[in-house]
Formats: sequence, structure tokens, C-alpha cells
Amino acid sequence: MLTVRQRLATMHRTGVDAGITLTELLVTMVLMTIVMGLALSWFLGESSTDTKTQNSSFAQGGARTVLQSWPALLQVADSPWYGRTALPASGSPTPSPTATLAPGLDTGRFLAITANSITFNADLANAPSSNCGDSCQRSAPTSQVTLALSNGALTQTIVQSGAATKSITLVRTGAALANTCLFTAYDSAGTALSCTSATPLGSIARVVLAFTVTPDLNGTPQTYQTSIGITGQFAPEVSSSATASAGT
Repeated sequence: MLTVRQRLATMHRTGVDAGITLTELLVTMVLMTIVMGLALSWFLGESSTDTKTQNSSFAQGGARTVLQSWPALLQVADSPWYGRTALPASGSPTPSPTATLAPGLDTGRFLAITANSITFNADLANAPSSNCGDSCQRSAPTSQVTLALSNGALTQTIVQSGAATKSITLVRTGAALANTCLFTAYDSAGTALSCTSATPLGSIARVVLAFTVTPDLNGTPQTYQTSIGITGQFAPEVSSSATASAGT
């Protein structure tokens, strides 16, 4: 058996202590580059997946908020009323001489409907304890509400009598029409009314809201739809959460 001294002598004679060769160094560097590249690729892939998941969650959350808040606003659509003694203050909807109407009437309830928007009067500040129809007494003026799709965003704008305009964007990007119109209106007989021409606004009895949301450029569009009945009666009650979101 060789002693330690003999082994050292043998290594010295054979040049074993010469160190790592250039070929070994190049192979090591190549392998390290490949491993680091694979690790970086995995990291970027995971980061992209997380971003897409977050975008999808934000888009879905905004879409659900639209499906909750917009029907609540449409359900309290009512004939305009600006108070018992005075017209609205500056910055409020401009009334016509015959615009102060009793609650529950079709006249003046809806002001405009297009392929991408709908504008109507709503009893947001009136919340009696029961659905009492025309016998309800209004305590606050109606507000003018516009719900719209513009440049991929779903936005609601509320003009309250005597107050400044309040707007909130519920879906910021990726929204689009699911059908020809964002809002499809129907009369009491179930006949669809045009949203691209002169719709008889006073005959609207039901509104279908439909839109799609794409979370990101490579995502799959998700379709959201709901139907809202327009009863022609004074609002039974507006929940505090719906009112708060409308005025944010």
C-alpha cells in the first residue's frame, strides 16, 4: 500500500496537480448557463401566471359588482321629481316645465338608450319600508343615472339634485358588447325595442344587461348577463351597500 508521501510523489510526476483544464471549465460554464436559463424561464412563467390570475380576479370582481349595482340602480328607475318647492340647483339635470311627475309613471323615466349606454331617472335617495306604488311620498329628488361602456371600461355616472356629478369605473379594461347592445330593452309584451334608433322609452318594461370581459390580451372572454324588470312602481328599498357604491 502506497504511503501518503509516495502518492504525492506520484501525483507530482504525473501532473495531476495541474488544476482544471480549459475543456472542463467550458463544460461547467455551459451546464451552469443551461441550469440558470431553465430556472429563469420557470420564474418568469410563474410570474406571468400570477399576473394573469390577478388580472382575471380583478376583472371578475368588477364584473360581479356591475351585476349587483346596475340592476339595483335600474330597479329604482322612476319618473323625474325635483322636490316640492324648487327646481334643482346648478349642476343637476335640467328639468322641463312638465318634468315634475308623480312616482310610478313611465313618462321621463328613461331618457336615452344607445348601443353602449342607458340614461334614466332613479329614486336613489327614497327608500320606503314597503312597495307602496303610487301612494309613496317622495322625500328626496330623483337622480340622473348613466350606465355606459366606453373604451373597454364599464362606468356609472350619477348626478344628484343639488350635488356634483359622481362617477365610478367598475371594470377598467377588457369589457366589450356581448350582443348588439349593452342594454336590450323589452316592452310589457316581451317585444325587443331597438337601442340604435328611436326606441319608445316610455314602454320599457324589462332590460337585459349583457357584456363580456377579457382579463388580459391572451385571456378568454367571459360573458355576464342579467335581466331587470321595470315595475313602474316606487322603489321598495335601496340597500345601503348599493347606495354607497353608487355615490363613491
